[in-house]
Amino acid sequence: MVFTMAAVAAAAVPADTRAVLAERVVKLTRDSFWKPVASVPIKFTTYHPQGMVKIGETLFVSSVEIQVRTKRLVEPLDRYDRDTGRASVTCSRSI
Repeated sequence: MVFTMAAVAAAAVPADTRAVLAERVVKLTRDSFWKPVASVPIKFTTYHPQGMVKIGETLFVSSVEIQVRTKRLVEPLDRYDRDTGRASVTCSRSI
């Protein structure tokens, strides 16, 4: 749901602007410097945010609440090095 809304919003931006943005995103690395330019107070627990989109004045945040942490397996099982743990997924909105 979040990605669909973001795709619709991106379609409204001129193609040349999207191309410049895409070029900049491709150049990002783990060492890229991020400078905060604004912040939005959120009145709910965010747990581990996965995706965010702002539509008008409403901010939607999808997140995962880890209930049982994963545990590393002694031997990989079906190419996995840890068990699944347990988590719940939420989608919240802030107005």
